[in-house]
Amino acid sequence: MAMNTDARRAGDRVSFVDAVEAELRDWDLSLERMQTRAAMQNGADRARREDAIAEIRLHRTAAADRLTELRAAGDDDWHDVKKRMLAALDNLERRAHTARNDEEEPWNATAR
Repeated sequence: MAMNTDARRAGDRVSFVDAVEAELRDWDLSLERMQTRAAMQNGADRARREDAIAEIRLHRTAAADRLTELRAAGDDDWHDVKKRMLAALDNLERRAHTARNDEEEPWNATAR
């Protein structure tokens, strides 16, 4: 999905926060699509996909927590918090990529 390019390009704090908020909204939509596809499965396939979705949601929540830290960070600290935010987004992306690769077909062929 490689979604966080806008966040990586954002130079100032406000642009960065806006880019991260947009990315998290995109993740919410992707997770909804994944959940819909999982609901169409049966038995072990459905359980495996739902487990993967739950783990991805944990990473999404961790990224949202970093965003809360970023908003609260002082001017001197925001660059350090930005690094943690980008790491959280990278972890989210990696987990989703792993989940998609664990399946025989892509989770979401229309994901960007």
